[in-house]
Amino acid sequence: MPLARSRLHYAAAALVVIALGLATRPLKHVAETVSSALGDALYGVLLYLLFAIVFPRLRPVWLFIVATLAAWAVEASQLAPPLWLDAFRHTALGGLSVGGTFSVGDLGCYLAGTAAAFWLERRARQ
Repeated sequence: MPLARSRLHYAAAALVVIALGLATRPLKHVAETVSSALGDALYGVLLYLLFAIVFPRLRPVWLFIVATLAAWAVEASQLAPPLWLDAFRHTALGGLSVGGTFSVGDLGCYLAGTAAAFWLERRARQ
């Protein structure tokens, strides 16, 4: 039986993704590349879920596109940030939510995360 789309389901999933993302932080001391890539992919998943909460009627393919573009825009903002955004990045919440340094590899990780969220939603709705 397919799952119905619900803001509550998306919110619960977002909380799980946040917990998983925070759990990857201590792994940076063990395997920084893996931890960073996993964290970036989870960031893509989180954006997908947040857009689904805000726009519950948006088709999954559009959630995928919008979440991917939003993640890429946040990454691109690291190239020439305004002073207020740069100051925010130096806080704990800012560092976690908008990152600090631009990396082309992060773009692929975000894409992998949003694609995984899209694929999982499609599977759940079959």
